[in-house]
Amino acid sequence: MLDLASNQAGELRLVTEPLDLAALFKESAALGEAMAREKGLEWRAKIPAGLPLVMGDRTRLRQVTLNLLSNAVKFTEH
Repeated sequence: MLDLASNQAGELRLVTEPLDLAALFKESAALGEAMAREKGLEWRAKIPAGLPLVMGDRTRLRQVTLNLLSNAVKFTEH
């Protein structure tokens, strides 16, 4: 929410850099697996080989990815 408020106020700073999506997703998947196992859920992650480098903000993309995984675990009963 703070990031959204900062964005609306024109104060959010993004750092654009080349990102290796596979590496970022593997890191996030490891954290997602820990969250899922903690809740007793089965976990599978399939990250395709050869994902392209993209330009983006590593911190924000990681934050969005972890939020999605966290919500998926939170709202999955079994």
